[in-house]
Amino acid sequence: MNKKQIKKTEKQIIEQLTKVCHLALAQIEGFVWLTHKVNYDQLQSSLIVICVFDTQASASQAQLKQQQITLKDWIVEHLKTVNICLNKPDKQIKLDNEQACEKQHQGNWHARISQL
Repeated sequence: MNKKQIKKTEKQIIEQLTKVCHLALAQIEGFVWLTHKVNYDQLQSSLIVICVFDTQASASQAQLKQQQITLKDWIVEHLKTVNICLNKPDKQIKLDNEQACEKQHQGNWHARISQL
């Protein structure tokens, strides 16, 4: 991908994930935000989406209610609209929480995400 293609694709990813974020904020208790990281040389296999909850308890509750499946489905469907298909969505979509980041990385999300 050239720089122009990367910029366009990044914009599309952000646009679609923002839609998912709004859905999750409205419908999943404890969800606060999401982010992503990607290597554009291997887009389909390297794209990682991190769904962040306020606490570990909220993230666990989302799993008990199988809301991580809803999140995964939303992410997969929204990315498909821009022709991005995750190779292994179960491994490429992760749940995390602000409590864990604060405890393990002193709130430094950049450091935390770079380790994924």
